[in-house]
Amino acid sequence: MKLTYLSAILLLASPLVQANGLDLNLSKAMPAIEKFYLDLHQSPELSYHEQKTGKKIADRLTQLGFKVTSNVGGFGVVGIYKNGEGPTIMIRTDTDGLPIIEQTGKSYASKVKVIDEHGAKVGVMHGCGHDIHMSSFIGTAEQLIAHKKSGKVH
Repeated sequence: MKLTYLSAILLLASPLVQANGLDLNLSKAMPAIEKFYLDLHQSPELSYHEQKTGKKIADRLTQLGFKVTSNVGGFGVVGIYKNGEGPTIMIRTDTDGLPIIEQTGKSYASKVKVIDEHGAKVGVMHGCGHDIHMSSFIGTAEQLIAHKKSGKVH
């Protein structure tokens, strides 16, 4: 993963924040976000089985001060950060991986294999970018909290 790609996603993730001329201080935030991305990439879970992934998202939101509800519709997570009156911002992410054996050759490639609902042993990878979505989601939440004004962050 190139830091510039993830940095661009974070910059574009919240036009409201960017429009306010906010310095996102990405050089400080990116190492932790990249570490989170690599962990997510190496530990994907199939749809409706994202128990560990949901916990990782819930833990990060809790650390940021969100009131967290876990196990929504399975292993989904809802986090609410109240900060007085004002606009409400909602951000979301997908969490599931796909039943595909990763063949990228990357040093951080997923080696996860599970038994699917049909009894077949399948590889699991984040083949459509949900690992980046989740990393951008957490990075955006961190920046919104770090630069909060009046309002609620959902």
